[in-house]
Amino acid sequence: MKAFLMTACILTGALLAGGCATKKYVRNTTAPVQAKVDQVGEQATQNTQQLKNTQDQVKQVDERAQSGISAANEKASTADQHAGGAMNKANQANQLAGQADQKSDRNAQALAGLRDTVANLDDYNCKPPPRCRSSSTNTS
Repeated sequence: MKAFLMTACILTGALLAGGCATKKYVRNTTAPVQAKVDQVGEQATQNTQQLKNTQDQVKQVDERAQSGISAANEKASTADQHAGGAMNKANQANQLAGQADQKSDRNAQALAGLRDTVANLDDYNCKPPPRCRSSSTNTS
């Protein structure tokens, strides 16, 4: 058993001496990994900040676009109202033109009748009024 105990002690000592890492070894081994992790962390922070900046810019552009759309809709509505007013005025003008056309036709007909009357005045012959013969005044 002494031999077994001795062998166990030597083996345990060898394992403890050879299998343990020193603080210096761990520091030297993890330093590049830690540097890379820090670098990735900084890049993630920068990407997050750029993403936030981009979102803010998109928000500003969207607000300006909405403002422009609202202004365009308002102007379109005003233009539509003006066009409706112009259409009403055009319809009124069309009705007045139709009435003027009818009056013009009536005046042209009246003028033609007046011209006929004036032209017939030159052909007017005075005729004596017809004499009426009555049966009681018949004296021969």
